[in-house]
Amino acid sequence: MNKLIAFLKEQFDRRLSRIKETLAELIAVGDKSPAPEEAPLRSPSELKILAEVLKGTLQKNPKDLKALYNLGEVYVAMHRYGEAITPLRELIKIAPDHKSGRLQLGRAQMEMGRDESALENLEEALRLDPESQVVKKTLCQAHSNLSTAYGRIKNQKQSEHHFHEAIKIIPDFGPAHLSMGICYTELGRYKDALAKIKEALKLDKNLVVEANYRFGEVYTKLKDIKKAIKHYKEAISVDPSAAMPNLRLGMLYFKLKKYEDAVEPLRKSIKQSPKYAAEGYFRLGTSLMKLKRYKLAEEPLRKAVELSPDNEVANDALADNLFQLSSFLGVDAKPGEKVDLLREVTFYNPEHIEAHEQLSSAYDEILNGTKAINHCIIVQRFLVENKMMKQLAKSRESLQALYKKYKMGPEDFRKVITPRKNYHH
Repeated sequence: MNKLIAFLKEQFDRRLSRIKETLAELIAVGDKSPAPEEAPLRSPSELKILAEVLKGTLQKNPKDLKALYNLGEVYVAMHRYGEAITPLRELIKIAPDHKSGRLQLGRAQMEMGRDESALENLEEALRLDPESQVVKKTLCQAHSNLSTAYGRIKNQKQSEHHFHEAIKIIPDFGPAHLSMGICYTELGRYKDALAKIKEALKLDKNLVVEANYRFGEVYTKLKDIKKAIKHYKEAISVDPSAAMPNLRLGMLYFKLKKYEDAVEPLRKSIKQSPKYAAEGYFRLGTSLMKLKRYKLAEEPLRKAVELSPDNEVANDALADNLFQLSSFLGVDAKPGEKVDLLREVTFYNPEHIEAHEQLSSAYDEILNGTKAINHCIIVQRFLVENKMMKQLAKSRESLQALYKKYKMGPEDFRKVITPRKNYHH
C-alpha cells in the first residue's frame, strides 16, 4: 500500500511540475504569439487548470496584459472561442497595438462566424506586422469566408469584392478561389464554378476534401449523378469522417433507391454533424425501413421526429415503422404491448387507418367494447373520406357485430371525435 501511495504521489508531482512549466512558458510568451506549429500541446485538464490560474491572476489585476492575452489563447486552444473574445477585447482596449492580441481576437471572432468583426482586427494586425504570413493567411481566410457567405445569398458583387481583397494579399490563396466556385454554383454558373473549384485544388492540395465535395454539389445540380457520386466518394476516401460528403452521398443513394448503399454514409454524417442530423436520421430510418429492418429503423426515425417534431413526413414514417413492428408481436408479447405500440402509431399519425383497425381488434380481444367501437367508428370516417368503399362495407359489418356483442348502439357513441394530424407535441 505504501508503495502505491508513493507511486501516485510521484505521478501527481510530475504532472504538477509540468503544469507549472507550461504556465511559465505561457507567461514568457509575452507579446509574441507562437505560430500554430510552435504552440506547445497541452491536455484538456492542463488547459482547464491554466484557465483557472489566469482568471485568478486577473481578479487581482484586471489590466495584466500577459494574463489577458494568455487567457484568450488558452480559451482558443480549448475551442471556447466565445469566452476567448472577452479577455482579448479587453487587452486590445488597453493596448491597441498588441499585434498578437489582434490576431487571436480575429481568429476567435472567425470561429464564432463574426468574419466582418474579425476583418478590423486582422487588418490592424497586418498593419502592425506586414510581413507575418500567419496574419496574411488568417486575413485571407476571413475574406474568403465572407466571399462564400455572400455567394450563398447570391450577392455576386460582395462575394467578388472579398475574393479580390483576399487575392490582393495572397494571389494564389486557394480557399479564396474556392469561395468564388461556391458563389458561381449558387448563381447557376456551373461551368465557371467547376473552373474555379479546379483552380482552387490546383493551388492548394489541402482543399482536396472540400473541392471534391463542391464538385459533387455542382454535378448534382447538373443532374450528372455518376460524376457527383464519384467526387463525393473521392472526398470520403481522403477523409472518411467528412460529414457533408457522406450526407450528400447517402442522400443521392436514397434518391436512387439504393437503400443498402445509403445506410453507411448516412450513419457517418449523423455521427460527425449534429447540425444536419434531422435530415440524416430521417433518410437513414427510411432506408432501413425499405430494407425491412424495422427494429433498426426505429431509433433514427424517433430521432428525426425529436429534432423536427412538426415534420409530417417524418411523423408518418415513424408511425408506419411502428405499425410494422406491431405486426411482428406474437402470442408471447407482454399484456397490452400491442395496444401500447398501436396507440403510439396513432399518436404520430392520428389518421393511420390500419392502426385504428388493429386497435379496434386489440381492444375487442381484451373485452374493452367501448374503445373497440370508438376506433371502429374512426376507421369508418376515414374510409368515407378516402372513398374506400369496399373496405367501408367490411368495416360496417364489424361495427354491427361489436354493437351486438357489447349490447350498445350508435346513440352511445355520438361524441366520438375524429383525430387529426397536429404535430405540435
